[in-house]
Amino acid sequence: MPDNALCLLSFFSCAILLLAGCLVFSRNKKAGILLCTAGPSVLALFFIYAAVQFTDSPVDRGLAIFGAVFMLLIAVCIPAVASHNAYEKAKMENLRQRIVKTKYIDSYNNFRQEVKSDTLDVIGRTLIGDSIAGPLGAIIGAASSEPKVTVWEEHETIFMVTYTDGTQKLDKVKNGSDIYRLYLEKLEID
Repeated sequence: MPDNALCLLSFFSCAILLLAGCLVFSRNKKAGILLCTAGPSVLALFFIYAAVQFTDSPVDRGLAIFGAVFMLLIAVCIPAVASHNAYEKAKMENLRQRIVKTKYIDSYNNFRQEVKSDTLDVIGRTLIGDSIAGPLGAIIGAASSEPKVTVWEEHETIFMVTYTDGTQKLDKVKNGSDIYRLYLEKLEID
């Protein structure tokens, strides 16, 4: 089994690197990504070291190698997600340059409702009802469970978008989204 101080040092350094990466990311994206990637990489190196140095059984070695591979996958995914965000930002900038103006057409609200029963609540009421009044109490207990109702309200706006090549297109967008904010920037007021 690995030395406890070495385990704590590895996990502590990973946490510090991840925290530093998150704090730096807002000012310098490349440095933030590098620090966030370094954290899981440190843990992966520790797992490899532990697999070679401290384990005798193949099962422990396999688990340590699995941990190392998992941490390396996390280290690879962080830059991939960041590059996807950079792609989306570049796409929005390209769209910003192609749009001449937008015109407000209409807006509306969508309401959606979801009704869910809490399974643990139903089971608990069933068991309590059964213990108090038998099978009839179980039925009444289950029936007395109140469903959880969630209501979503979505606001959407329709814009007429005019592009630099002269084409026009109606576009329905969710309020508050990046594209909505872009359309508001280009909004032509009559």
